[in-house]
Amino acid sequence: MPELPSVEHSRCLLERTVLSHRIANILAVEDNIVFSEKPSELENKLKSRQIIGARRYGKYLWLVLSEGVSLLMHFGMTGFVQVQGVERLYYRTSSDKEILQDVTQHTTAWPPRFWKLQLETSDGCKVVFGDSRRLGHVKILEQDPMSVPPISKLGFDPIICMPDFSEEIFKRVTGRSVPLKTLLLDQSFAAGVGNWMADDVLLHARLHPETRTNELSPEEVGQLLDSIKYISVTAVGFDADGSKYPPNWVFHCRWPSNRRMNANPTIDGHKVAFITVGGRTTVYVPDLQKKSPSLGRRQKEKRHKNKE
Repeated sequence: MPELPSVEHSRCLLERTVLSHRIANILAVEDNIVFSEKPSELENKLKSRQIIGARRYGKYLWLVLSEGVSLLMHFGMTGFVQVQGVERLYYRTSSDKEILQDVTQHTTAWPPRFWKLQLETSDGCKVVFGDSRRLGHVKILEQDPMSVPPISKLGFDPIICMPDFSEEIFKRVTGRSVPLKTLLLDQSFAAGVGNWMADDVLLHARLHPETRTNELSPEEVGQLLDSIKYISVTAVGFDADGSKYPPNWVFHCRWPSNRRMNANPTIDGHKVAFITVGGRTTVYVPDLQKKSPSLGRRQKEKRHKNKE
């Protein structure tokens, strides 16, 4: 699934190419899974409107249009935005390797395979939303997307509103007992963080993915927040181009194509391992992410040490 950096890449692409232009023509495929509206409704509601902004929150992306209308998009597992004549980055996933190569590599064929919606602006720029698995969604809103579900129910966005450590955020993290990996994938906690990001967040924080949230110390929660910010800002800074990510990220080890080339991947000389946490494939480095004693045990040991 495209995660925060990939969706931000698409937002920037739209901002560079279609901002301030009017929508002159619309083509849409009849698809009641991807769309909330019929093609004729999309045309009636979108045509002639000016594109005045491209916004993102978490994994949601939307175009802000004139007269208070927004076009909201969620990419699901394989959704994408592509502009004609612009080579685009693609999200890596093994099961869709052939499909994604077909629809996302630079090509003169237009519209690309699996396209669902095409907008053509007044200056002739063409942009499509596409989705091979049809798990994405496109919806027209006549309210501020930030003020209504699903976006209003999301947690903080690490790029837009990353919180500093506080007693409140400490209680939010430790007030329930779930594996850390599960917490990071909960969009009501950190909007935009997905599977690969969560693994690199935990590696950078030196926290085991199965550690229970209610066992974390204030220092560890601080490390977690710092790591969420670092991974997010760094990935966005590289415009979601995974080839440019630091070599000591487990991002480079998780894809089957990488594992075929290197069956025993390492990070800084330490072996990488694969486990399942909450039903999700999880990549971590056992030597660097050790399961620490429970918080209660650590507090007991500290009291005993102080008595000595």
